[in-house]
Order: sequence, then structure tokens, then C-alpha cells
Amino acid sequence: MKRLFIAALAAVLLVAFGCGAKSDKSDKSADGPTAFDVANNYIVNLMTQSMMNDGDSIPLLKAVEISEGVDVSALTGMEKILYYGSRAQLFGLLHRVDDAIDALKSQMMCYEVDSPERLSFLGLMALNEGKNDSASYYFNRGMEVCDAKLKGAFNSSYAMKNIEIAYYLKGENQAKALFDSYVAEHPEDQVLGMLLNLALEMSNRTDESKLDWKERNTCLYQRTEILALLGRCDEAFETYKKTYYSENSPLQLRHQGRMALNENKMDSAGIYFSKQIEVCGKMLAEKFNPAMAMDCVAATYFLHGEEEANKLLHSYINKYPEDEILKLMERDWNENLIQFECVSHLHDYYEIMHEFMQQPSAKSNSQKTI
Repeated sequence: MKRLFIAALAAVLLVAFGCGAKSDKSDKSADGPTAFDVANNYIVNLMTQSMMNDGDSIPLLKAVEISEGVDVSALTGMEKILYYGSRAQLFGLLHRVDDAIDALKSQMMCYEVDSPERLSFLGLMALNEGKNDSASYYFNRGMEVCDAKLKGAFNSSYAMKNIEIAYYLKGENQAKALFDSYVAEHPEDQVLGMLLNLALEMSNRTDESKLDWKERNTCLYQRTEILALLGRCDEAFETYKKTYYSENSPLQLRHQGRMALNENKMDSAGIYFSKQIEVCGKMLAEKFNPAMAMDCVAATYFLHGEEEANKLLHSYINKYPEDEILKLMERDWNENLIQFECVSHLHDYYEIMHEFMQQPSAKSNSQKTI
């Protein structure tokens, strides 16, 4: 699951640049596609056929044979980029790693020296060789180039490359935050929409039986967010309901209470939240945990209202005055109340989140995560 997001990104780039990219117009006959266009499309179709048949190697080997018959010296600059890129993908699917890297190196030599593609590749090579300072330089320079290009008209190719480099440089969360910001500002962009749908498809294919409970819940949370962003709020809510923790744990009791609350089963919600407070109280008596204390405050809010929840929070603060998390919770009390209400109206929350993401001025850091 950790690499789900970047894997989906890579797959979209395969479609965008393998299928959608065309050879240089200036070198192309007005009569129709060139011989290379035909060969490249055939190769892409064979790769797709392989992936749809659990990695069947026969179409891949046929694609390699076709690729090796191409006269590289007759290709334009863009055609060479596509040619070496498809060979790298082919060798990668065939697990011929050295050949894939050689093809990528040849492809990078076709790009301009200061292009994001070349810079990100050099960064990866430096990272692989343990040259972290060099890798950081190349990645930062790549993002600078992308940011400069994106200051003009929005270009999804530069946006995708910027997300990819952000993943290598700053990690999955930062890359995803950057992607969310692009979706918020450009909800009409087809490539971004395709990435969302592909990420959902890949998430749906995950074999949850092989995951531990933390990985499974991470998968479900991610799928919930994607569905909400796509406006499929009923499915988002049903997916969130599937998250599960160990029996009678504070987290599971909290989850069951939230679900009962959303289904308007107030008696059941009261039972779960009361049990949660009881279990948490025993655990907090043995060892203080601010996150668990915050869960107790939330459960108290649902059971007894804002005043009692506030009293409980201040009882923790009086007992542990140096705890920074409790201080933050006190400082952001009104914001926490909004979060509590979001939890009790999850379906409405997903609808609001989807509507918010369609606004051109929306920013990803305004989103809340439950």
C-alpha cells in the first residue's frame, strides 16, 4: 500500500506518454501516422494485453521483437524518447532490470539537459548510488523547473512529473498533498481525473487478506478518500464502515460508535462510547496517552455534550500541564468541535469535501482527515 499512489501515477504516465504522445509534427507526413507511430501503438497494445492477463510474457516478447526491428537512426527526437521509454517498460515487465536501466539512460540522453525528466532520473541514479546530496540537488532543480513551467498555463505533464519528484524528495504524504492541490485547482483536467480513477482501481485490486489490520485500514481509508473526491459518497461511506480493529479495543469501540451514530442508532452509539470511555479510562490510569485522552473527550462529547467534554479535557490538562497535544486541543477547541460534528455526519462530510474540491480556489491543506 505504501507505494500505491506512485504506482498509479506511473501507470497513468505510461498511458499519457505511451499512447497519447505523438512524434514531432514537423517531421511527420500529413498523410497520416508514421511507421513508428504504428509500431509504437502495437507495442503499447501488447503491453496492455500482457498486464490484463496477469503479466503473460508472450505478448511482451513479441513487443521486444517489434521494438528491435525499429530503425532508431531514422527517428525524430520525440520518437526516440517514446522508443526508449517503451523498451524500458518492456524490460521492466520482463524483470530484465539491467536492460531497463540501459534503455532509460538512452531515453534520458534524448531530453534537454535541464529537463525535469532528465533531472529526476539523475536524482534517482544518485540516490541508488548513495549520493544523497547529489540526489537532493537534482530533485530540487527538477521541481524548480516544473514550478516555473506551471506558472503559465497548466500542463498536466509537468504537474505529474512534479508529483513524482516530490515523492522521491519529500515522501508519499507530500506528493499526495501536491496532487490534491492540483485536483482542487484544476478539477476539469482529464489526466488528473484518470489518475484518481486508476488509483481507485488499483486499491480495489489489493488482496486485503494478505494485509495486517493497519495496512488493511490504510487501504480502506485511502479508497474512502478517493471515492469521496470522485463524488461517489455512498460508496465512500460504505467503504469507511469496513475498517476494523481488534475486538473491544478503544479504536474498534470508537469506530462502532461512529457508525451507529451515522446510522442514527443512538442507543447503540451510547453503549459503544460508554464502553470506549471505560476501556480508555483503565488504560490511561496505567499510562497516560494524549491521543487516547482525546478519543475519550470526543466520546464524552457524543454522550454528554460540549460542556462535559470540555471539563474532561481540562481535567487532563490540569493533571498533565506540560503535554503539548493537550495544549493544542485546548487552543483549537472550536475546530475540534467541527471535527466531532463531521464524524457524526460522515456522508454529508464526503459530499461537502467533493463539492469543495470542485472549487477552483480550493486548497488541499484545507481538507480534514477523519
